[in-house]
Amino acid sequence: EVLRTVGEGAYGVVMRCRDRVSGEIVAVKEFKINSADPDVEEVRRTSTREVTVLRALSHPNIVAYLGDFYAGEKLYVAMEYLPRTLLEILDDTNGAGLPSEDVRLYVHQLCDAVAFMHAAGYVYRDIKPENLLVDDSKRLKLCDFGFARRIDVADARGNSRGKDPLTDYVATRWYRAPELLLGQPYAGADGATTRTGYGQPVDMWAVGCLMGELTDGEPLFPGDSDVDQLRLLQRCLGRLTPGQMMAFSLNPNNAGVTFDDLRDAEPEGLDARYAGKMSTLELDFCGRLLTMNPKERITGEECLRHPYLAEHNRAED
Repeated sequence: EVLRTVGEGAYGVVMRCRDRVSGEIVAVKEFKINSADPDVEEVRRTSTREVTVLRALSHPNIVAYLGDFYAGEKLYVAMEYLPRTLLEILDDTNGAGLPSEDVRLYVHQLCDAVAFMHAAGYVYRDIKPENLLVDDSKRLKLCDFGFARRIDVADARGNSRGKDPLTDYVATRWYRAPELLLGQPYAGADGATTRTGYGQPVDMWAVGCLMGELTDGEPLFPGDSDVDQLRLLQRCLGRLTPGQMMAFSLNPNNAGVTFDDLRDAEPEGLDARYAGKMSTLELDFCGRLLTMNPKERITGEECLRHPYLAEHNRAED
């Protein structure tokens, strides 16, 4: 029994429903599969991927899969229902941000989920407030796995160069890591496609962006284009790595674009951005997430061992 629609995306609609047998409240996602739609194959791939990932991952901070079924050509996926998204909770603060202990609670749970996914060989690729569900006891759960992909864990920090490359356009722009902003793939002189590799560190960058947003209620890097996004993050954190700058400059899609105006500029720094709002420990943790070089960026497991979250573990014990 459908009670109401609670969300809608490009590929599906999520409804709050009641199981007529048990009376349990569940969430049901209806994928917009329509043979007449020119994007039907992409919707089918996304829906199949989401079901596969949900079936494979069972964790306290990942929304629970309850089953799936077809009605005609439409796929429906049943999941546990949580009443709010983290975006709605943020909106209720009217731009003030959350108390520091709530920020740590939510970041801790998110890192738990991401570390579990990464250990299982997945990259999530779309961390943002609207994809994080929260119940009345502040239990956070990651949802919407349409962009999640299984990758070669041995190359988890720099995938997308092999036989089955990762999609280039992923993640909402404000949460994209620098390696996702260096330009669209292009054909080289030999006709081979050149693309920038990426892997699980893109998820960790997004956690850092989210932590900042939870702290002061404002998106950390609200760029209106990929180039503007790169400009904003360099103004705050400093220049791209030499390798990233070379990849950006060699990409013909970026012809004529430079960051010369930033060459001699002193970056603002996270300490200035969050002065009086983040402690030294919080700044260290956030800074390790927002590291330009993905190979130096802190991992999910390393996050859980960082004093910022390790102290939270001891407090809970």
